[in-house]
Amino acid sequence: MAGGLRVGIAGGHAASRENANPIAALREYESLRRKRAEKFVTRSRALATMALVRGPVMVSARNTFMRVMGGTAYKRHSADMAYDVSTAA
Repeated sequence: MAGGLRVGIAGGHAASRENANPIAALREYESLRRKRAEKFVTRSRALATMALVRGPVMVSARNTFMRVMGGTAYKRHSADMAYDVSTAA
C-alpha cells in the first residue's frame, strides 16, 4: 500500500484510514487491542493459578468454585471469544 500502514479492525473499531507514520499506526492498533488482550491474559493467568493449587482444602475449594461458577464463567468467556466487531461499542 502506498502511503503507509492500514490500521485494521481492532477492539471494535474499524480504522480504515491510512496512516503515513508506521510507528503511529502500530501504536494506534495496539491501543485499540490492548484492553481486550489484557482481559484474556488476566483470565488465563487466573485459570492457570487455579489449576495448579495444591492441598486438599484448596483443591476442594477450587472444585466447588468451578462447579458453582464454571458455567457462568464459560458463557462469559465464550461471548468474549465470539467477538463481533459489528456489535462492539
